Amino acid sequence: MAKAPGFKLAVRVAAVGAVVGFAAFVAHAGFGAGGHGLDFFANNELYDSLVTGAAVACIVRGLAVRADRAAWMCIGIGLAFNAAGEIYYSFAFGDNGNPPTPSVADGLYLTYYPFIYAGFMLLVRPRLDRHSPSTWLDGAIAAVTTAALVSALALGAIVHATPADPAAVATDLAYPLGDLLLFAMVVSVFALSGWRPGRIWLLLGLALIAGGIADTLYAYLNAVNSYTVGTLLDALWPASTLCIAFAAWQRPGREQALKLEGMRLLLVPGVFAATALGLLIYGGVHHVTLSGLVLAGAALALVIARAAWTFRENLHLLGEVRRDAVTDALTGLGNRRRLIADLNSSIASATSE
Repeated sequence: MAKAPGFKLAVRVAAVGAVVGFAAFVAHAGFGAGGHGLDFFANNELYDSLVTGAAVACIVRGLAVRADRAAWMCIGIGLAFNAAGEIYYSFAFGDNGNPPTPSVADGLYLTYYPFIYAGFMLLVRPRLDRHSPSTWLDGAIAAVTTAALVSALALGAIVHATPADPAAVATDLAYPLGDLLLFAMVVSVFALSGWRPGRIWLLLGLALIAGGIADTLYAYLNAVNSYTVGTLLDALWPASTLCIAFAAWQRPGREQALKLEGMRLLLVPGVFAATALGLLIYGGVHHVTLSGLVLAGAALALVIARAAWTFRENLHLLGEVRRDAVTDALTGLGNRRRLIADLNSSIASATSE
Protein backbone atom coordinates (compact mmCIF):
# COMPACT_ATOMS: atom_id res chain seq x y z
CA MET A 1 0.00 0.00 0.00
CA ALA A 2 1.04 3.63 -0.44
CA LYS A 3 2.99 4.94 2.52
CA ALA A 4 2.27 8.71 2.36
CA PRO A 5 0.29 9.75 5.46
CA GLY A 6 -1.70 12.29 3.44
CA PHE A 7 -2.70 9.63 0.95
CA LYS A 8 -3.81 7.26 3.70
CA LEU A 9 -5.85 10.04 5.30
CA ALA A 10 -7.52 10.80 1.97
CA VAL A 11 -8.44 7.13 1.55
CA ARG A 12 -9.97 7.00 5.04
CA VAL A 13 -11.92 10.22 4.49
CA ALA A 14 -13.25 8.89 1.18
CA ALA A 15 -14.29 5.63 2.86
CA VAL A 16 -16.13 7.48 5.64
CA GLY A 17 -17.80 9.73 3.08
CA ALA A 18 -18.97 6.71 1.09
CA VAL A 19 -20.45 5.07 4.18
CA VAL A 20 -22.23 8.29 5.24
CA GLY A 21 -23.53 8.88 1.71
CA PHE A 22 -24.81 5.32 1.41
CA ALA A 23 -26.48 5.54 4.83
CA ALA A 24 -28.20 8.77 3.74
CA PHE A 25 -29.44 7.09 0.55
CA VAL A 26 -30.81 4.11 2.47
CA ALA A 27 -32.50 6.41 4.97
CA HIS A 28 -34.26 8.28 2.18
CA ALA A 29 -35.11 5.29 -0.03
CA GLY A 30 -36.21 3.01 2.78
CA PHE A 31 -37.66 5.37 5.37
CA GLY A 32 -38.44 8.55 3.47
CA ALA A 33 -35.95 10.70 5.37
CA GLY A 34 -36.01 14.26 4.05
CA GLY A 35 -39.32 13.88 2.26
CA HIS A 36 -40.09 13.90 -1.45
CA GLY A 37 -38.21 17.14 -1.90
CA LEU A 38 -34.97 15.15 -1.81
CA ASP A 39 -36.11 12.53 -4.35
CA PHE A 40 -34.17 13.96 -7.29
CA PHE A 41 -31.03 14.56 -5.24
CA ALA A 42 -31.05 11.10 -3.63
CA ASN A 43 -32.13 9.05 -6.63
CA ASN A 44 -29.87 10.78 -9.12
CA GLU A 45 -27.07 12.96 -7.76
CA LEU A 46 -26.27 11.02 -4.57
CA TYR A 47 -26.80 7.64 -6.20
CA ASP A 48 -24.58 8.50 -9.18
CA SER A 49 -21.92 9.92 -6.88
CA LEU A 50 -21.74 6.66 -4.93
CA VAL A 51 -21.29 4.40 -7.95
CA THR A 52 -18.88 6.85 -9.61
CA GLY A 53 -16.84 7.09 -6.41
CA ALA A 54 -16.54 3.30 -6.27
CA ALA A 55 -15.16 3.25 -9.82
CA VAL A 56 -12.67 6.01 -9.02
CA ALA A 57 -11.58 4.18 -5.85
CA CYS A 58 -10.70 1.02 -7.80
CA ILE A 59 -8.87 2.92 -10.52
CA VAL A 60 -6.88 4.90 -7.95
CA ARG A 61 -6.06 1.61 -6.19
CA GLY A 62 -4.71 0.25 -9.46
CA LEU A 63 -2.61 3.35 -10.10
CA ALA A 64 -1.30 3.74 -6.53
CA VAL A 65 -0.44 0.14 -5.62
CA ARG A 66 1.65 -2.22 -7.74
CA ALA A 67 0.22 -5.48 -6.39
CA ASP A 68 -2.70 -6.69 -8.54
CA ARG A 69 -2.56 -3.44 -10.49
CA ALA A 70 -3.95 -4.83 -13.74
CA ALA A 71 -6.78 -6.61 -11.94
CA TRP A 72 -8.04 -3.55 -10.11
CA MET A 73 -7.64 -1.35 -13.17
CA CYS A 74 -9.88 -3.75 -15.12
CA ILE A 75 -12.42 -3.80 -12.30
CA GLY A 76 -12.31 -0.02 -12.02
CA ILE A 77 -12.89 0.42 -15.75
CA GLY A 78 -15.83 -1.96 -15.56
CA LEU A 79 -17.32 0.05 -12.70
CA ALA A 80 -16.71 3.23 -14.69
CA PHE A 81 -18.86 1.90 -17.55
CA ASN A 82 -21.53 1.00 -14.99
CA ALA A 83 -21.36 4.52 -13.54
CA ALA A 84 -21.62 6.01 -17.04
CA GLY A 85 -24.77 3.97 -17.55
CA GLU A 86 -26.23 5.28 -14.30
CA ILE A 87 -25.45 8.89 -15.23
CA TYR A 88 -27.00 8.44 -18.67
CA TYR A 89 -30.06 6.83 -17.08
CA SER A 90 -30.46 9.80 -14.73
CA PHE A 91 -30.29 12.36 -17.55
CA ALA A 92 -32.35 10.39 -20.08
CA PHE A 93 -35.07 8.87 -17.90
CA GLY A 94 -34.90 10.54 -14.48
CA ASP A 95 -37.41 8.92 -12.17
CA ASN A 96 -39.12 6.98 -14.96
CA GLY A 97 -39.30 3.46 -13.55
CA ASN A 98 -39.96 1.75 -16.90
CA PRO A 99 -37.50 2.97 -19.54
CA PRO A 100 -37.35 1.33 -22.98
CA THR A 101 -35.45 -1.94 -23.23
CA PRO A 102 -32.81 -2.04 -24.59
CA SER A 103 -31.34 1.46 -24.29
CA VAL A 104 -27.92 3.13 -24.37
CA ALA A 105 -27.81 2.68 -20.60
CA ASP A 106 -28.11 -1.09 -21.04
CA GLY A 107 -25.13 -1.10 -23.39
CA LEU A 108 -23.02 0.76 -20.82
CA TYR A 109 -24.21 -1.46 -17.97
CA LEU A 110 -23.42 -4.67 -19.85
CA THR A 111 -19.92 -3.48 -20.79
CA TYR A 112 -19.19 -3.74 -17.07
CA TYR A 113 -19.19 -7.55 -17.17
CA PRO A 114 -16.23 -8.40 -19.45
CA PHE A 115 -13.95 -6.03 -17.53
CA ILE A 116 -15.04 -7.50 -14.20
CA TYR A 117 -14.48 -11.04 -15.53
CA ALA A 118 -10.97 -10.08 -16.63
CA GLY A 119 -10.22 -8.40 -13.31
CA PHE A 120 -11.40 -11.38 -11.29
CA MET A 121 -9.36 -13.79 -13.39
CA LEU A 122 -6.26 -11.62 -12.88
CA LEU A 123 -6.90 -11.71 -9.12
CA VAL A 124 -7.28 -15.49 -9.07
CA ARG A 125 -4.43 -16.55 -11.36
CA PRO A 126 -1.38 -15.72 -9.17
CA ARG A 127 -3.03 -17.28 -6.11
CA LEU A 128 -3.39 -20.77 -7.53
CA ASP A 129 -0.54 -22.85 -6.12
CA ARG A 130 -1.20 -25.74 -8.49
CA HIS A 131 -3.15 -26.38 -11.66
CA SER A 132 -4.04 -30.06 -11.37
CA PRO A 133 -7.31 -31.22 -12.97
CA SER A 134 -8.72 -32.11 -9.55
CA THR A 135 -8.35 -28.50 -8.35
CA TRP A 136 -10.08 -27.11 -11.40
CA LEU A 137 -12.80 -29.76 -11.20
CA ASP A 138 -13.61 -28.80 -7.61
CA GLY A 139 -14.04 -25.17 -8.62
CA ALA A 140 -16.08 -26.16 -11.69
CA ILE A 141 -18.41 -28.33 -9.58
CA ALA A 142 -19.10 -25.44 -7.21
CA ALA A 143 -19.59 -22.98 -10.07
CA VAL A 144 -21.89 -25.16 -12.20
CA THR A 145 -24.05 -26.21 -9.24
CA THR A 146 -24.48 -22.58 -8.21
CA ALA A 147 -25.39 -21.69 -11.78
CA ALA A 148 -27.96 -24.50 -11.82
CA LEU A 149 -29.63 -23.23 -8.64
CA VAL A 150 -29.85 -19.63 -9.79
CA SER A 151 -31.02 -20.63 -13.25
CA ALA A 152 -33.73 -22.87 -11.83
CA LEU A 153 -34.96 -20.34 -9.27
CA ALA A 154 -34.74 -17.03 -11.11
CA LEU A 155 -34.45 -17.22 -14.89
CA GLY A 156 -37.71 -19.03 -15.51
CA ALA A 157 -39.77 -16.34 -13.81
CA ILE A 158 -38.03 -13.61 -15.83
CA VAL A 159 -38.56 -15.40 -19.15
CA HIS A 160 -42.27 -15.92 -18.47
CA ALA A 161 -42.76 -12.31 -17.37
CA THR A 162 -40.85 -10.66 -20.23
CA PRO A 163 -42.82 -9.69 -23.36
CA ALA A 164 -42.17 -11.57 -26.57
CA ASP A 165 -39.80 -8.90 -27.93
CA PRO A 166 -36.52 -10.82 -28.50
CA ALA A 167 -34.37 -7.75 -27.81
CA ALA A 168 -36.13 -7.12 -24.49
CA VAL A 169 -35.86 -10.77 -23.49
CA ALA A 170 -32.15 -10.89 -24.32
CA THR A 171 -31.47 -7.65 -22.46
CA ASP A 172 -33.42 -8.61 -19.35
CA LEU A 173 -31.71 -12.00 -19.19
CA ALA A 174 -28.22 -10.61 -19.83
CA TYR A 175 -28.00 -9.07 -16.36
CA PRO A 176 -28.82 -12.12 -14.22
CA LEU A 177 -26.78 -14.33 -16.55
CA GLY A 178 -23.79 -12.02 -16.24
CA ASP A 179 -24.15 -11.93 -12.46
CA LEU A 180 -24.58 -15.70 -12.45
CA LEU A 181 -21.25 -16.27 -14.19
CA LEU A 182 -19.48 -13.83 -11.87
CA PHE A 183 -21.01 -15.36 -8.77
CA ALA A 184 -20.15 -18.86 -9.97
CA MET A 185 -16.55 -17.73 -10.42
CA VAL A 186 -16.41 -16.36 -6.87
CA VAL A 187 -18.04 -19.51 -5.45
CA SER A 188 -15.35 -21.57 -7.16
CA VAL A 189 -12.70 -19.40 -5.48
CA PHE A 190 -14.42 -19.92 -2.13
CA ALA A 191 -14.36 -23.67 -2.74
CA LEU A 192 -10.71 -23.69 -3.77
CA SER A 193 -9.74 -21.69 -0.69
CA GLY A 194 -11.35 -24.25 1.60
CA TRP A 195 -14.19 -21.77 2.32
CA ARG A 196 -11.73 -19.37 3.96
CA PRO A 197 -11.43 -16.79 1.19
CA GLY A 198 -10.20 -13.80 3.19
CA ARG A 199 -11.63 -10.28 3.38
CA ILE A 200 -11.06 -9.36 -0.26
CA TRP A 201 -12.98 -12.27 -1.73
CA LEU A 202 -15.60 -12.13 1.00
CA LEU A 203 -16.38 -8.52 0.08
CA LEU A 204 -16.41 -9.41 -3.61
CA GLY A 205 -18.81 -12.25 -2.86
CA LEU A 206 -21.12 -9.90 -0.93
CA ALA A 207 -20.94 -7.42 -3.81
CA LEU A 208 -22.03 -10.03 -6.32
CA ILE A 209 -24.84 -11.29 -4.10
CA ALA A 210 -26.21 -7.75 -3.73
CA GLY A 211 -25.81 -6.99 -7.43
CA GLY A 212 -27.28 -10.32 -8.52
CA ILE A 213 -30.37 -9.93 -6.33
CA ALA A 214 -30.87 -6.36 -7.55
CA ASP A 215 -30.46 -7.23 -11.24
CA THR A 216 -32.74 -10.27 -11.02
CA LEU A 217 -35.51 -8.39 -9.19
CA TYR A 218 -35.18 -5.42 -11.53
CA ALA A 219 -35.37 -7.64 -14.62
CA TYR A 220 -38.55 -9.24 -13.31
CA LEU A 221 -40.19 -6.00 -12.12
CA ASN A 222 -39.28 -4.18 -15.31
CA ALA A 223 -40.74 -7.03 -17.37
CA VAL A 224 -44.09 -6.69 -15.60
CA ASN A 225 -43.92 -2.85 -15.64
CA SER A 226 -43.90 -2.53 -11.85
CA TYR A 227 -40.40 -1.23 -11.13
CA THR A 228 -40.35 2.02 -9.14
CA VAL A 229 -37.35 4.28 -8.72
CA GLY A 230 -36.32 5.20 -5.18
CA THR A 231 -36.93 2.04 -3.14
CA LEU A 232 -34.61 -0.10 -1.05
CA LEU A 233 -34.03 -2.23 -4.16
CA ASP A 234 -32.04 0.67 -5.59
CA ALA A 235 -29.74 0.59 -2.57
CA LEU A 236 -28.41 -2.83 -3.57
CA TRP A 237 -26.56 -1.48 -6.62
CA PRO A 238 -24.45 1.13 -4.81
CA ALA A 239 -23.97 -1.40 -1.99
CA SER A 240 -22.52 -3.80 -4.54
CA THR A 241 -20.14 -1.25 -6.06
CA LEU A 242 -19.03 0.02 -2.65
CA CYS A 243 -18.25 -3.53 -1.49
CA ILE A 244 -15.98 -3.88 -4.52
CA ALA A 245 -14.32 -0.55 -3.75
CA PHE A 246 -13.71 -1.54 -0.13
CA ALA A 247 -12.33 -4.90 -1.31
CA ALA A 248 -9.82 -3.05 -3.46
CA TRP A 249 -8.31 -1.34 -0.42
CA GLN A 250 -8.11 -4.33 1.89
CA ARG A 251 -4.65 -5.39 2.99
CA PRO A 252 -3.94 -8.80 1.47
CA GLY A 253 -1.99 -9.94 4.54
CA ARG A 254 -0.94 -13.58 4.54
CA GLU A 255 -3.19 -14.97 1.84
CA GLN A 256 -3.81 -18.67 1.75
CA ALA A 257 -3.06 -20.55 -1.41
CA LEU A 258 -6.16 -21.74 -3.21
CA LYS A 259 -6.23 -25.47 -2.61
CA LEU A 260 -8.18 -28.30 -1.06
CA GLU A 261 -6.74 -30.75 1.41
CA GLY A 262 -7.95 -33.33 3.92
CA MET A 263 -11.69 -33.74 4.39
CA ARG A 264 -12.40 -30.81 2.08
CA LEU A 265 -11.44 -33.10 -0.80
CA LEU A 266 -14.64 -35.02 -0.04
CA LEU A 267 -16.88 -32.32 1.42
CA VAL A 268 -16.79 -29.82 -1.45
CA PRO A 269 -17.81 -32.16 -4.29
CA GLY A 270 -20.09 -34.11 -1.95
CA VAL A 271 -22.14 -31.11 -0.83
CA PHE A 272 -22.52 -29.75 -4.34
CA ALA A 273 -23.33 -33.20 -5.73
CA ALA A 274 -26.11 -33.56 -3.19
CA THR A 275 -27.41 -30.11 -4.14
CA ALA A 276 -27.41 -30.92 -7.86
CA LEU A 277 -29.12 -34.26 -7.21
CA GLY A 278 -31.75 -32.56 -5.08
CA LEU A 279 -32.43 -30.06 -7.85
CA LEU A 280 -32.88 -32.87 -10.38
CA ILE A 281 -35.29 -34.68 -8.06
CA TYR A 282 -37.22 -31.45 -7.46
CA GLY A 283 -37.36 -30.91 -11.23
CA GLY A 284 -39.09 -34.25 -11.61
CA VAL A 285 -41.97 -33.06 -9.43
CA HIS A 286 -42.16 -29.32 -10.13
CA HIS A 287 -41.45 -27.22 -13.19
CA VAL A 288 -37.79 -26.19 -13.42
CA THR A 289 -36.13 -24.43 -16.35
CA LEU A 290 -34.33 -26.65 -18.83
CA SER A 291 -31.12 -24.72 -18.27
CA GLY A 292 -31.28 -25.47 -14.54
CA LEU A 293 -31.73 -29.20 -15.15
CA VAL A 294 -28.95 -29.32 -17.76
CA LEU A 295 -26.55 -27.50 -15.44
CA ALA A 296 -27.46 -29.81 -12.55
CA GLY A 297 -26.76 -32.81 -14.75
CA ALA A 298 -23.46 -31.26 -15.83
CA ALA A 299 -22.53 -30.77 -12.18
CA LEU A 300 -23.11 -34.45 -11.45
CA ALA A 301 -21.04 -35.39 -14.51
CA LEU A 302 -18.20 -33.24 -13.14
CA VAL A 303 -18.53 -34.97 -9.76
CA ILE A 304 -18.15 -38.35 -11.50
CA ALA A 305 -15.10 -37.04 -13.36
CA ARG A 306 -13.71 -35.75 -10.06
CA ALA A 307 -14.17 -39.16 -8.43
CA ALA A 308 -12.44 -40.88 -11.36
CA TRP A 309 -9.51 -38.45 -11.20
CA THR A 310 -9.23 -38.89 -7.42
CA PHE A 311 -9.08 -42.68 -7.91
CA ARG A 312 -6.33 -42.20 -10.50
CA GLU A 313 -4.36 -39.91 -8.17
CA ASN A 314 -4.68 -42.42 -5.32
CA LEU A 315 -3.39 -45.25 -7.52
CA HIS A 316 -0.43 -43.10 -8.50
CA LEU A 317 0.22 -42.23 -4.85
CA LEU A 318 0.00 -45.90 -3.84
CA GLY A 319 2.55 -46.79 -6.49
CA GLU A 320 4.94 -44.12 -5.19
CA VAL A 321 4.52 -45.34 -1.61
CA ARG A 322 5.29 -48.92 -2.62
CA ARG A 323 8.36 -47.82 -4.56
CA ASP A 324 9.64 -45.64 -1.71
CA ALA A 325 9.17 -48.51 0.77
CA VAL A 326 11.83 -50.61 -0.98
CA THR A 327 14.16 -47.82 -2.19
CA ASP A 328 16.91 -45.96 -0.35
CA ALA A 329 16.08 -42.26 -0.43
CA LEU A 330 19.74 -41.18 -0.73
CA THR A 331 21.10 -43.54 -3.38
CA GLY A 332 17.94 -44.66 -5.14
CA LEU A 333 19.07 -48.27 -4.78
CA GLY A 334 17.06 -51.06 -3.28
CA ASN A 335 17.03 -51.14 0.55
CA ARG A 336 16.87 -54.01 3.04
CA ARG A 337 13.17 -54.60 2.34
CA ARG A 338 13.94 -54.94 -1.37
CA LEU A 339 16.78 -57.37 -0.58
CA ILE A 340 14.54 -59.53 1.59
CA ALA A 341 11.78 -59.45 -1.02
CA ASP A 342 14.23 -60.50 -3.75
CA LEU A 343 15.65 -63.30 -1.55
CA ASN A 344 12.14 -64.59 -0.76
CA SER A 345 11.29 -64.49 -4.44
CA SER A 346 14.48 -66.40 -5.34
CA ILE A 347 13.83 -69.00 -2.62
CA ALA A 348 10.25 -69.43 -3.79
CA SER A 349 11.40 -69.88 -7.40
CA ALA A 350 14.07 -72.42 -6.40
CA THR A 351 11.61 -74.36 -4.25
CA SER A 352 9.04 -74.56 -7.03
CA GLU A 353 11.62 -75.95 -9.41
